[in-house]
Amino acid sequence: MKTHTDYLDAVTLVIKRALEGRISPLNFLLIVGFFSTLVLLYISLHVHFQTLSGELNDEVRLRQELTEERTFLTAEHDRLSSPERIIPLVQELGLRAGSSEEVKRVAFYNSRKLFKKESAGWAQIQLNEGGKLLPPDRPEN
Repeated sequence: MKTHTDYLDAVTLVIKRALEGRISPLNFLLIVGFFSTLVLLYISLHVHFQTLSGELNDEVRLRQELTEERTFLTAEHDRLSSPERIIPLVQELGLRAGSSEEVKRVAFYNSRKLFKKESAGWAQIQLNEGGKLLPPDRPEN
């Protein structure tokens, strides 16, 4: 197995032969060009992988932030749509307040593609392009 000094000895031998004139200048330039190309390839790959590593770290951090935000928004949605919050608001407006079991969530859809008739327990309302309410499709009996 060759060691680090063995490789340096080989490079030194090639340079010594070139300086003594035993290797033609063209062959020497080809050898130097080959090794220069290898060094440049190594450097460019190293820089490329460092860039990819940085981008990957940024994406991982962004995903973590979005996951935390989603958790917060889900908790906030559940808090805002809970019957314990809705029933006092209804009473303040002078409407008849139902029990917690009677309070249903309302889903708003901007397109009919997302509108599902089979989702039981949901009062479904659709909006047209102008933001006006459309009557929900009633399932056929």
